[in-house]
Amino acid sequence: MSRLIERLQTLPGFDNRAVIEAMASVNNRLFLCWQRQQHIETDLQGDARNEVVS
Repeated sequence: MSRLIERLQTLPGFDNRAVIEAMASVNNRLFLCWQRQQHIETDLQGDARNEVVS
């Protein structure tokens, strides 16, 4: 388990406080520890592929 946490902590924007809060919680809840950031370039390329060129 410690290897998993160590790996997760290398992700940009990983929230250790959310992990601590989740570990201390006695209720069933969701805790957002990390969220993938969207890349503007990827989104723009995706939009460009969907355009019809005449």
